Amino acid sequence: GGGGGAGDTALGSDAVHRAWVSSQMAAREAEFTHRRDVTLYLATWNVNGRKPGEALEPWLVPQQHLKLNGGQPYDIYAVGFQELDLTAGALLLGDETRAAPWQAAIAATLATAGDYAPLCTRQLVGMLLCVFARKQLLPHVKNVCSDVVGVGIMNTLGNKGGVAVRFDVFDSSLVIVNSHLNAHMHNVPRRNQDFHDIANALRFTVPDSDDAAAAENDAAHDGDDGAPAAAAAAA
Repeated sequence: GGGGGAGDTALGSDAVHRAWVSSQMAAREAEFTHRRDVTLYLATWNVNGRKPGEALEPWLVPQQHLKLNGGQPYDIYAVGFQELDLTAGALLLGDETRAAPWQAAIAATLATAGDYAPLCTRQLVGMLLCVFARKQLLPHVKNVCSDVVGVGIMNTLGNKGGVAVRFDVFDSSLVIVNSHLNAHMHNVPRRNQDFHDIANALRFTVPDSDDAAAAENDAAHDGDDGAPAAAAAAA
């Protein structure tokens, strides 16, 4: 058999060079990298067509969750709703008038815990995702964009599907997805397929850029479980 040619030698040299550069960068990482924690609070609620009418503090700023964060307010809140609007107008005409009262209620609630500003709000029929961030963090948040994917009737309408918000915090990227999928145990395979379809179809166009941001970013996913729920995470 023949021996390796010059091309093989060049490829081997490139691999060795890349490995050496990676090792040197890792060894000196502390010289040009600063690490800090950013805390993220995720909450989800299937409101079954209801409008705001009860206090949200026990849900969004409960003392037991703040204690998990050292008693400090969370840096970012992502609040997802399902079945926000069950009317035909929402499904067929894209009526989004029910979003504003919930966004206002969230803002008023978060104001009791800290100084927050809305980062992005996106709705698809009955699904609503509201993302808020502490104002002192805003200078470090960029490239905020969003997208929606419907997987409902005819596998396209938005009675089922997902709404997503993508942004960069410092040098890390986050994608948060709020979904509303088919119910009941026998629909588990369908829900899993819809999850993958939503993830594959999401496309984010960064403001002032012609390039679509890839949807392979680490994602936090708000699901529909029919009741108020909350989770706290650190990134």
